[in-house]
Amino acid sequence: MPAKTDQELTGDGFTSAGISRYRQVIDGYTGEVHSKAVRQADAEKASDMPREVTDNHVRAAAHSIASSYGTKVRPKWWIPCHVAEYVFTAVAGVGAGKLDQWWGILMFGVGLGIAVLLIVIRLTSKA
Repeated sequence: MPAKTDQELTGDGFTSAGISRYRQVIDGYTGEVHSKAVRQADAEKASDMPREVTDNHVRAAAHSIASSYGTKVRPKWWIPCHVAEYVFTAVAGVGAGKLDQWWGILMFGVGLGIAVLLIVIRLTSKA
């Protein structure tokens, strides 16, 4: 299917901003399909042979792009938060082993409190 003309898009109800965005998306999509198909062909070719981008490479590139839409992208704080949960759980564990001393009670309470808080934050975030 050839690209739509501005007149066709206007006839379909596109605004000027919609047409502009449509063109940007189409250009971006074709560029992304091209680069992914070329990378896949390069990965599958023998080192002494020229690159051949086949129908399968283009289909795989388009499928890869389509399947990536809607996937959740985790924020950068996600992994450090998860690691901190383990660290503060360990702090609580060390404190639990020394509950007969004041610092053990303090370590247990602070470690447990922060670990639970981090878990709640991570699990209730929109990531």
